[in-house]
Amino acid sequence: MKKLLSLAFSLASVLAFATPVEVNWGAKEEMPIKVARPFGGFLPNGDFIVAGGTDFSDGVKTYSRAIQVRFAADGKWALANRELPHAVGEGVTCETPLGVFCGGGTDGKTVFKDAYFLTRDELEKLVDLPEPVAMGAAASDGKVVYVVGGNKEWKLDLGAEKPEWA
Repeated sequence: MKKLLSLAFSLASVLAFATPVEVNWGAKEEMPIKVARPFGGFLPNGDFIVAGGTDFSDGVKTYSRAIQVRFAADGKWALANRELPHAVGEGVTCETPLGVFCGGGTDGKTVFKDAYFLTRDELEKLVDLPEPVAMGAAASDGKVVYVVGGNKEWKLDLGAEKPEWA
């Protein structure tokens, strides 16, 4: 427990020093698709990206593959012209200088261990997480992505020639 608390405080300190993004959020506009617990975050250019998530709108729990972007320039939401590899929600996500990190998640049947970066135009596949994870936490100091799930913790050095989870 002490190790987990130490890691939580470390992640909080990392977040305190994250590079700020200048954002003009503007008036509220509804997202094209309403979801809970998606991947998401600000891209380095100030756009906000949301992907996957759990949809409860019809009283039935379903998962989405959709990627949505809110453009910083005009504050409008748009569905991206690509999708996630599979329907997924409840994964771990954080902002990095390379894009929004997305890892793990579930489709209600399977808990995944895949990982990737989202940018406005691409989905870059990364090496899989060592184990499946859902409803964990992720943070980045700009050089390393840190993931905590259950009683496990991993880090991915973004500057490594061939990044591997440690």
